[in-house]
Amino acid sequence: MLAKSKDLSGWQLNAAVALALGYTNLRRNTHRFDTTWLVDHPNSEYGTKFLKELNFESRWELAGPIIQQEEIDIYCEQSKEAGGGEARFIAEIQIMPRRRAVGRGKTVLMAAMRAFVVSKLGDQFEVPDELIGG
Repeated sequence: MLAKSKDLSGWQLNAAVALALGYTNLRRNTHRFDTTWLVDHPNSEYGTKFLKELNFESRWELAGPIIQQEEIDIYCEQSKEAGGGEARFIAEIQIMPRRRAVGRGKTVLMAAMRAFVVSKLGDQFEVPDELIGG
C-alpha cells in the first residue's frame, strides 16, 4: 500500500523514519501475547528493535541528531483559521540545489521527521498494508 508522508503520525511516522534510516524487515512480532512491531537495526550487531522504542516523533534524543545531521530548517507559522493562536511548524531539507523536502506538523519533531521521510523515501512510498490499517 502507498503511504503519504504528509499524513503520517504516531507509530506510523516512527516506522517511516526507521525505514528512512535503513532499518529493515518491518514486521509484527509473532509471539502470541505480544504483536508489537519490530524492525532490524541497519548494523546487525544491534539486532532487532521494538518499534515502540524508536519514538522519533516525541523524543528529542532520537530526532535531534537527525535534525542536526540533515540540517533541517524549522519555521513556525500561525494558523489563520484558529485566529492566529495555533502554531504549526514547517521543516525543510535541501535535497538538490533547487529542491527541498518539506514536512508540516503540529510539533517541531513531527514536521522535522515528515521532512526527513520525504527527503529519503519521497512523498509516497510502499509500506505493508497493516502499517496504514492499524
